[in-house]
Amino acid sequence: MLGGSIAGLMAARVLSDQARRVVVFERDEMPSVPVPVPVPVPVPRSPVAP
Repeated sequence: MLGGSIAGLMAARVLSDQARRVVVFERDEMPSVPVPVPVPVPVPRSPVAP
C-alpha cells in the first residue's frame, strides 16, 4: 500500500482482511516531536438555523 493518508490507511485496513500482511509506505518522515493540532476557526451561526 502506498500512502499513509486516511484513505491509504483505510484501504490497508480493508486489504488486511484478505492479506496475511499489509505494508504501508509513506513518503514523508514522521516528525520527531508531536505537531500541535491547530485550533478550529469558530463558525458563526446562521440566522436561518434555529
